[in-house]
Amino acid sequence: MFNDGTENAVVDAPCGQGLLLALDQWGSGGIQFVENAQASHIHPNVQLPRSLRSPVTLSGGGSGVTIVGGSDEQFGDVVIKHGSSKDTVELFALATVAEELRLREENLSVDSDPSVRLAAADMRSRIPTFRYVYISPRHLREVSRVAQRRGNISRFQTTCTSRLNTNATLATFEKRNWKANSAPRRGTTVLQKALSGPVRLSFLADLNLNVLFRGSTKTKALSGTALFGFGTTASESDLVDMAKDFVREPPQVVREGRGLRLRSSKEITHSECIEVCDDVLTVVVDADAEIDRNRDDPRHVFKTRPGAGFDYFRRLFGQLTHEQEENMWKFTLAQAKIGGVSPVTASSILAKGKLLGDTLGTLIDEFMLVIRNLQCLTRPEEMQAVDDVRQELSIIRKDLKYPEPSDISKLADSFVGFAIKKNFDHHSGRFRKLRGMGHLFRSGSLVHAEAEATPARLLGVLLKSGARMEQVFAEGPTGLTAFDRYSSAWLDLLELAVSLHDSCTACIWTCGLIDSGLHNLFLDSERIWLFDLGEPSLMPLPAFLTKFLMSFFHTLGMQDTENGSWVNRFALTADDKLCLTSETSALLENACEAFRQTLQRFVVDVFGSDPDACELLIWYTVLQLLSDAAFCLNVWEVKGGGIERTRDVPLQKWLWRTLWDLYVATLVASKNWCKEIGCASPTFFTSLWQRLSVPSAGVIDCSCFSSLRVKLPQ
Repeated sequence: MFNDGTENAVVDAPCGQGLLLALDQWGSGGIQFVENAQASHIHPNVQLPRSLRSPVTLSGGGSGVTIVGGSDEQFGDVVIKHGSSKDTVELFALATVAEELRLREENLSVDSDPSVRLAAADMRSRIPTFRYVYISPRHLREVSRVAQRRGNISRFQTTCTSRLNTNATLATFEKRNWKANSAPRRGTTVLQKALSGPVRLSFLADLNLNVLFRGSTKTKALSGTALFGFGTTASESDLVDMAKDFVREPPQVVREGRGLRLRSSKEITHSECIEVCDDVLTVVVDADAEIDRNRDDPRHVFKTRPGAGFDYFRRLFGQLTHEQEENMWKFTLAQAKIGGVSPVTASSILAKGKLLGDTLGTLIDEFMLVIRNLQCLTRPEEMQAVDDVRQELSIIRKDLKYPEPSDISKLADSFVGFAIKKNFDHHSGRFRKLRGMGHLFRSGSLVHAEAEATPARLLGVLLKSGARMEQVFAEGPTGLTAFDRYSSAWLDLLELAVSLHDSCTACIWTCGLIDSGLHNLFLDSERIWLFDLGEPSLMPLPAFLTKFLMSFFHTLGMQDTENGSWVNRFALTADDKLCLTSETSALLENACEAFRQTLQRFVVDVFGSDPDACELLIWYTVLQLLSDAAFCLNVWEVKGGGIERTRDVPLQKWLWRTLWDLYVATLVASKNWCKEIGCASPTFFTSLWQRLSVPSAGVIDCSCFSSLRVKLPQ
């Protein structure tokens, strides 16, 4: 037994059982084998603990993640995801948030001021708690994915690294290559692995991608703009001709599963917690851990020392998620249910046209209370990061003639809600991928289902530099798109963010609420609950409000129906342009009014009626809508859009959702919101939308962004 201090004692999972990893609110971690149940009525790959009663599918799984609800005698009512490594990280973030809440409550509490304890207690009552991760042998199956090239080259292997520069030599690539038709070795940087399997089309449009592929008769290097063969410059048509030659094969199951094992170690604080070999996943536990064994029950329950569970589980999950990502595993991830008996998201209330009056007032009041809680839970030394960012910006201005997004630090990026590198990076940013996919749509080289042809054609038009809204939309905002006007303005965003004062630049502890939009909160007549948390971080309040504000518009385009279908917000006119459906026009008008009231409350009550704060909030809202347009297009691509598919999977909704986000981003950007909320005009500088000087031919001159440099406050 483990609790006798035996080194390297081993217990294998009994047949038909999986491994359940749980962490309680007192910091004790538990590991046990439990009976497995396959929930094929929900999804063919979903595996659950047999103790889960009445599992049912729930709506709200975002980009295709399966959500299950149920009740467990030991863990109560739970909500479960069949999730990837990213979802596992987000689940364990709940444990991290709980631990940080405990520490902040202890460190910040003052006997005469109960506000910190009240704030911590209120936040605990609004967010879910970590329950367990369940791993069955079936979760650990091994899948092989192969990309093929049609024509006289029967099969190839692709080697890729996004960090190689455009001057990389053929010899550099050869060092990372392997023989054709062979399987990639573990640790090799390959395109299929880097992209979790299938070839991603947008990478072929990325001008800084370097690829080597080897065929039966020839070797070609493609890099930069790009090198075709040995030094010949390739045009856009060369890139898309290559893109259309890719076809996806269905995944091949190489191994149906692995065994599960627990092994004891006296050096648990220094050793690896996870070991993976061909046949078994081993979890290493403390040799002195407590064991609770019921002789009538074959399962073993191991517990960490009291209070030591969080530190052990943090190391364990750090290693486990790495292996999960490497092997493309999906696990069963459980958190406590919140939101009352029949929880309703604020986004569904908005989609019914009922987010108004007292309901909207409750939403705003409750979110204001959440803001005050987070301010109470932020340490004084954490609030002032703006001076460091201002100093960095001063150095960038002084030393770099042509600064790039990659030049800024993580601190500066976090100060604007991580909006710069994610969106503006010249190599991997979402805006670059949007532009690149626009090229591919216009080329006509992508393979479309019939239902995708119209939105794909319109996206090709809208994503072209200099495109005007009236080329695609029969109504609504006109002129250049918000994408053209904002897609290069990263330095101006940073300058605006650091040039404000007081509550506009003070950081708050986020409690992991980095995606707290209407779709990620439940609302009733009295309060809100928040879910889908991430890692807790520090962020200025305007950046923190980004996801909340943008969701008033974004969620209307993401609406699914109860029968599993989806809602298209557009109709096609006789001249092949888009107009809003009558239902959408009414809902969008309500959404604009709800957004206006919310924005007004934030600007007046939180930011002291500062018009520049209003301007910054609009920047964040527009940029996030554009970023989510790229996200929707990315989902379409990852799920098989643009290339031949072995099965009929309807993906057109992701193209229509991309069009929706581009439309509402331009709509929000075109309004004078300071005037709408009764606030003075921005004093920092005139709105980017109004100030940009755009050539009459409609082709945007990105150099005009350099004219927006400003003087920082002393």
